[in-house]
Amino acid sequence: MTSSGPYTQSLNFTHMFDMTDLNGNIKSFITPNSLLEIISDEKNGFTIYSFLVEKSGLKDLFNQKNFNNTIFIPNDESIKRKNLEDILLNADQSFSRNIILSTMLNNKITIDLLMISEMCKFMTKNPPNNLNIKYINNTITINDTAKVIESNIEANNGLIHVVDNVIFPFVE
Repeated sequence: MTSSGPYTQSLNFTHMFDMTDLNGNIKSFITPNSLLEIISDEKNGFTIYSFLVEKSGLKDLFNQKNFNNTIFIPNDESIKRKNLEDILLNADQSFSRNIILSTMLNNKITIDLLMISEMCKFMTKNPPNNLNIKYINNTITINDTAKVIESNIEANNGLIHVVDNVIFPFVE
């Protein structure tokens, strides 16, 4: 006598993963007011950064409800003004991932916390890259290359500070 055991197809649903539904591929769901929704919305001016997020494979991370991170994002206007559009649009997955993780901090860090000290260092999600943040003359500068031009754009799962330049990975 043979046992049907727990691994028969009638009891094993792994064959159903990554399948297409009757209408084609299952579309990904964007959580309302998530970081992903904010950067994906074309009217917010983050289309190039949104492209990098997609290319890096981190799209699902920006959609997680418990993500709770702070991100420094350049808007499209700043990227075009610095003539960095071609570099970013032609970046591979690894480079895109490094740029994004190097501008991401754990927890929601408001602009008020960044202004407490004249100079502070934050570890990013891409060690050993750090963000060196200076607050001098009412201006917040990151790694001596980017200035915060808009702050505290709040999402359900994080916080966005808009900067005027791309913050490339920086290693001391």
